Amino acid sequence: MYDEVCEDDFGRLLAYVSVGDREINALMVERGYACVLQIPPNGEDRAAEFDDLEYAAKSGMAGLWGACEEVT
Repeated sequence: MYDEVCEDDFGRLLAYVSVGDREINALMVERGYACVLQIPPNGEDRAAEFDDLEYAAKSGMAGLWGACEEVT
């Protein structure tokens, strides 16, 4: 499913991907295998939802967030 714009300035496709009733974009962030990158005007209505998913993944050291030591 597309949002307001289908491509970014570099020609990359911007879409929400679903398989059945599960949205893959949210699942990847939730499990710690993707980080949030909002490209306006897309995603403004869902930014808080994805930020919350990323925060929970980081806090829980899920996926890639738990694979590496924090750089100080």
